Amino acid sequence: MIYKIYDIIGENCMTPDEGQKINDLIYPQLVANTPVELDFTGVNICISPFFNFAIGQLLKDIDTDTLNHLLTVSNLNPVGMQVLMMVIDNAKRYYSDDNFREAVERVLKEQASEAMKWAFQQGNTTRQNCVASGLGLDLLSEFVIINTGRLEIFSHDGYAVIDQKGVKYAERSTWFEGTLVNITFRCDNCYYHLETESTIEQLF
Repeated sequence: MIYKIYDIIGENCMTPDEGQKINDLIYPQLVANTPVELDFTGVNICISPFFNFAIGQLLKDIDTDTLNHLLTVSNLNPVGMQVLMMVIDNAKRYYSDDNFREAVERVLKEQASEAMKWAFQQGNTTRQNCVASGLGLDLLSEFVIINTGRLEIFSHDGYAVIDQKGVKYAERSTWFEGTLVNITFRCDNCYYHLETESTIEQLF
């Protein structure tokens, strides 16, 4: 069975509801050992909330060998494929590692502002096995403050704003599915610098 994602969802696959729509179509086929192809021709953007619900949660009931045999993903652009592989890796660990699953669920129960504070602490990352990713928010916030900029992050119901006035973490009544980062810099100077840099070199 071939499902053309563009015809079902459109050119942008972004929300959990859209992912669940795909999951509802393919899950019965897969548990019945029916091969399924997801054709992403014409789709421009795919992000993790969509893939988490469309494909990630399949690993709760279907083992990886079976999925590799039955499920085919075609014509997905390189960025989308990279996101999908990350989602699959996280889902495999989530459903196979009880300690990891408990840690994730514990974080999700915490207030969004506390999660934001944790993310901005130096050295904190959700990645495991010494993978150097998810780091640098503390460095970015330092860069923004020194260069009279402004950093805003919206994620689910959490909100963080960093500027010359300081750092603010809060919960918002509006729910944003995913994460949005907005960075503003003053462009009236011809340089930028970090606090640890000993000299300031002209860029222009």
